[in-house]
Amino acid sequence: MYIFPNEGNLEEFFDTLTAHSNHPCHEPHIYAGDFNVYTAQEIESHMTPLDFHALFHRVGDTNPAHSPTSTLTTSTTPAADFRGRLPLNMLNSIEFIITNGRFSSPGPNHRPYTFFRKPYTYSILDYNPVAKRHALLIRTCQGLQDVLPASVTVHMPIHLHLDLPTSSNPVPPIPPHTSPVRTLYHSKR
Repeated sequence: MYIFPNEGNLEEFFDTLTAHSNHPCHEPHIYAGDFNVYTAQEIESHMTPLDFHALFHRVGDTNPAHSPTSTLTTSTTPAADFRGRLPLNMLNSIEFIITNGRFSSPGPNHRPYTFFRKPYTYSILDYNPVAKRHALLIRTCQGLQDVLPASVTVHMPIHLHLDLPTSSNPVPPIPPHTSPVRTLYHSKR
């Protein structure tokens, strides 16, 4: 997904995602994309002490200017700090976690940045959240830094590797396509 930086209906968008997040428990679902929001190092509020013991700590953006607004803020301004509160609220309601910086080895700058703009402005604007109950399926999640030239994009691709279980009942092969028998038509001229 891509969310424009000046999108006006963000609260409605995240409310819609929250309302329609009734996925079957056994099916992993991932929201992936350029959210154009800051979440800094804020941890999802639905995390319990047991979760902290079972999951890696998330390493986020350390720039204080990239912190989301307070949970008490009510603003309609599409500023990135307020915008960061909206996906965090959504993730907390549906118990999803941000995978960026939680399942990766840090890059050369020791942060899982997904966005770079000269001169030396690094931030995290792209995310791959997944349901907390599916965290054990994640093997790695890392921003692939310096893979694409800046002339192509200022965003870094995110590689999310899930170890999905295979079914004990394999899907039967699809039979070869056969055309129906053709009916011949002859005119009586």
